Amino acid sequence: MSTEEKNDIWKVQKKKLLNKYTFLTEDDLAFRDGNRSAMLENLQIKLCLNENELEKIFKNL
Repeated sequence: MSTEEKNDIWKVQKKKLLNKYTFLTEDDLAFRDGNRSAMLENLQIKLCLNENELEKIFKNL
């Protein structure tokens, strides 16, 4: 899968997350310096979920 395809998928997932969790912001879903793990940790805190629960959400998007 190309980087462009991954970016397109992420854009769709991001929109779904913003619609489902209206208190999330674009900043909450931004990769800062390409650091995906920091973003995921922030989401876990904001959504009060553990890593496995967050993974399930992404799989169901």
